[in-house]
Amino acid sequence: MDTFPASSGRPRRRGLGAWLAFAFSLLSVVLTVLLVLVIERSSNEQVKGSIGRNLGELARQTADKLDRGMAERYREVNLMTRRRTLRDPGIAQAERRQVLFDMRETYGYYDWIGLTGPDGRVIVEARGLLEGVNVSQRPWFKNALAGVYVGDVHEAVKLARLLPAEDGEPRRFVDVAFPYTSLDGKAAGVLGVHLSWEWARDVERSIIAPIQGRDKVQALIVSREGKVLLGPAALQGRQIALESLRLAQQKRTGYLVEQWPDGMSYLVGYGATVGRGMYPGLGWTVLVRQDIDDAYAPVRRLREKALWSGAALAVLFSLAGVLVARRITRPLGALAESAERLRRGEAVQLVPNATDYVEVEALSGTLNGLVTDLVRKQTELRDLNATLEQRVEERTRELERALAAVQASEQRINAIVEAAQDAFIAVDQRGLILDWNGAAERMFGWRRNEAVGWPLAELVLPERYRASLGQALHAFRQTGHLALLDGRLERVVIDRSGREFTIEMTAGLAGQGQDAFFSVFLHDISQP
Repeated sequence: MDTFPASSGRPRRRGLGAWLAFAFSLLSVVLTVLLVLVIERSSNEQVKGSIGRNLGELARQTADKLDRGMAERYREVNLMTRRRTLRDPGIAQAERRQVLFDMRETYGYYDWIGLTGPDGRVIVEARGLLEGVNVSQRPWFKNALAGVYVGDVHEAVKLARLLPAEDGEPRRFVDVAFPYTSLDGKAAGVLGVHLSWEWARDVERSIIAPIQGRDKVQALIVSREGKVLLGPAALQGRQIALESLRLAQQKRTGYLVEQWPDGMSYLVGYGATVGRGMYPGLGWTVLVRQDIDDAYAPVRRLREKALWSGAALAVLFSLAGVLVARRITRPLGALAESAERLRRGEAVQLVPNATDYVEVEALSGTLNGLVTDLVRKQTELRDLNATLEQRVEERTRELERALAAVQASEQRINAIVEAAQDAFIAVDQRGLILDWNGAAERMFGWRRNEAVGWPLAELVLPERYRASLGQALHAFRQTGHLALLDGRLERVVIDRSGREFTIEMTAGLAGQGQDAFFSVFLHDISQP
C-alpha cells in the first residue's frame, strides 16, 4: 500500500494511492449499481412499450386488411351492376348465370351471388341456388334499395340447408348488395353477394399465425355493438365491454393492460376499421391480446440478465480502480520523493521521468498553446458563423421567391385548365383518373369527386374499346411509347347515361419517370 513520509511523533497515514483505490472501488460499485438500475428500468419500459406497440400494429394491420378486402368487394359488386349482360333482360338466363359464376370463380369467398327482380324474386344465381325464391324480406335486399350496400355478419338463413356447415359451425356471411337498372334506366332489382366470413378468419390468420405459436397471441374482431364476431371459442358471439374496445371505437390505435371477463390480465393492442374509398366501413374493431405473463416474459429475462451483468461489472470496475489508482499515484510519489530530497539539499529535478508523466513535463507549454489556439479558433468561428448566417438568409430568401413563383404558376395553370372550354382529364400510367375539370363534368355527366380514382376506360369508353386502351397503356409502361401522344385524334366515347358521341382529342405526357401522367384535352365534335 502506498504511503508517504510523516513527521516524527505523528501516526503514519495512508497515501493517496490507498484513498484513490478505495474511492475508485466504492464509486465503481455505486455507479455500476445505479447505472444497471437506470438501464434496467429504462430498458424494461422500452421493451414493454415495444411489445405493446407490436400488438397495436398487428391490430392496425388486421383492421386495414379487412378494410381493403371489403373495399375491393364493394367496388367489384358495384361495377358488376353496370354490366350490360346483367341489365338486359333479353339476354339468355344461362349467359347471365355464367357471368355470375365467373365472378364467383375469381374470388373463392363468394358463397352466393344472385340477381333479383324488383319484387325480390331471385332471377338467376351463379350455381342456381334459390332461383325463383322471394328474398324481398331479407335485410340485404331492403337495405340495398334504401341505399345501404353492406350488411354486417349474420348466419345463413335461406341458404342454411343448401350449403354445408364449415368445421361444424353454421355458415356466416357479410352482405354486399347494390340495386341495378335496366338499359332504359328503370330500377330492375338488386345484385346481392354473400361473402363467406371464413374470409375474415383467413385475414386474421395471415397476420397473427406467424407469431401465434411463439407468443400465444389471440385476435378478436368485434362488431360496432360490441359483439365478438371472430375470436376464441369462449368469447365468440358474446357481448364485451372493455376500455380497449371503447378506445378503438374512437378510431384510435394503441395498447393497454386490462382485465378481461375470465379474470385474467392481458396486454391488448387495438385498432378499428374506418372504411376505404367509397366503402363506408362496418365499424369493426380488432383487438389483439396476449396474457400479461407471456407478453412480459422478455422483460423478466432482461431484468435477470441486467442484474448479473451489473454484479460482474462492479467487480471488474473495482479491480480496475485499484490498478488505475496505483498507476496515477506512482509519478506523484516520485515527485514527492524528489521534492523531499531537494528539501534535504540534494540536486534533483522535480519533474517525473518522461516514461511516467509526459503531460507534467509539457503542461505549461501545452496550456499556453491551448489558450492561444482557443482565442484564434473562437475568432475564426465567430467570423464563420456570421458568414454562414448571411448565406443561409440569402438562400432562404431565394427559396421563398422560387416557391412563390412555383405556387403562382400552379395557380395559373389550374385556373386555365378549369376555365378551359374543352374537357381536361389527367390520367396516370395505369389508366386511373387523376384530375377532371368542369368541362369534363358537363361532357360526361360524372362529377369530379366521382371520377377521380376510377379507370378512364370504364367511365368514358364504350366497352368494345376498353381492352385496346389497357393494352396501349401496358405497352407504354414497357416501352415508353404511346401512339396517340402529340396528335389530334377522333374517338367515340360514352357519357354517364350511356350515350355515345364523337370527340377530338389531344394528349400529352407530363412529368418524368414513375410520376409521369397523361394530360388529355377533348372537344365534342358530334354537335355542329
